[in-house]
Amino acid sequence: MALNTNIRTFLVTADREVQSVQREESRISPGNLLWNMWHILRSGRGQRALAWLVALVLIVVDIALVGQHVLVRYQSYHAFAYDLGNFDQAVWNTLHGHPFRFTNRSLDWFGPPTRLGVHVEPILLLIAWHSEAFPC
Repeated sequence: MALNTNIRTFLVTADREVQSVQREESRISPGNLLWNMWHILRSGRGQRALAWLVALVLIVVDIALVGQHVLVRYQSYHAFAYDLGNFDQAVWNTLHGHPFRFTNRSLDWFGPPTRLGVHVEPILLLIAWHSEAFPC
């Protein structure tokens, strides 16, 4: 499978003598490479690595597709109140001094509802900062 080639190199010793050294080097052929990859994938470690790779690729594809869908809906004014509108209003209110508030529900005991009463989403602070620092 592997192609063996003889390579002649010359070494200079401490006595300034030139010595010829012959060594054997093996090159990996495509068939040998596929055979080695097959054995790696059959091992438990290879299967775990492949499973992680497939999972990460699927996650990245999902993020890209859902992200594009959300951006198209938002830019075409299809962000409804109980969907993207809640988040948009909570980000806008956070930027204007009313952290996490949104107004499409009725008043709670302590005033307008906040996103913290529905779900704790501290990432909205980063999104609010990002939308202020880099406006569309």
